[in-house]
Amino acid sequence: MANAQHTRIVSAQASPRQGPAGADPIFAAIAAMKRASTKYKAAEAEAELSATHDEAADAAGSAKFDAEFAVIDMTPTTRAGAIAQLRVLATLLDREMPADAVVVGTSETIRRALAVIEKNPR
Repeated sequence: MANAQHTRIVSAQASPRQGPAGADPIFAAIAAMKRASTKYKAAEAEAELSATHDEAADAAGSAKFDAEFAVIDMTPTTRAGAIAQLRVLATLLDREMPADAVVVGTSETIRRALAVIEKNPR
């Protein structure tokens, strides 16, 4: 799985996608990521209750991972979309390695920068 994760990270950095003009595709990607996360949590809870390895939980985890990388891979097309994407990225950083001082500092830096952006519309 580590190789697949690395491949997705490199791919996300190398080829950002941009959606059609008008609607910012990042909002649909974030909504899909939230749905995938909810399905994963439910599948994990079900697997814990049955105390067995559950292929459905594995599949839901893979879908959640793919949805997160879709958000990372996107290029927002609006200011509001960029702000939403940065909020998601800060949350993902906190979740992945909350004890790592560099990660915690990075997510807090993102949040401070977002506060400035939101206070100053231009």
